[in-house]
Amino acid sequence: DRDGRDLRGSGPDQRITTTYTGITDGRGYGGMFSFDGVHPSDTGHAVVANVLLDTIKSELGDDPRFAAFEAANPVDEKAVYSSDPHRDSRQVLVLERSALDSLSDGLG
Repeated sequence: DRDGRDLRGSGPDQRITTTYTGITDGRGYGGMFSFDGVHPSDTGHAVVANVLLDTIKSELGDDPRFAAFEAANPVDEKAVYSSDPHRDSRQVLVLERSALDSLSDGLG
């Protein structure tokens, strides 16, 4: 979502977007991706886990095979964000398409 997503859990309000964890956009929102721009950071994994849990509960909650998920607590996304090792770093690496092509050509 372009407007970001509020993190769940205890503590002050925190909103993230689809940028890198450790980078804040002009609105002050953090991100949920690691520095390779492909894989979720710890925060991103927490968000994905909660989205999956919510979906299982709402879509499969009546199925006895998924009964254990009904009692599962969501991940405290704010706690994960506060200890995410990517949060206070600025090691973003963005490769342009030409650089990726050169790397690919070199690997034969």
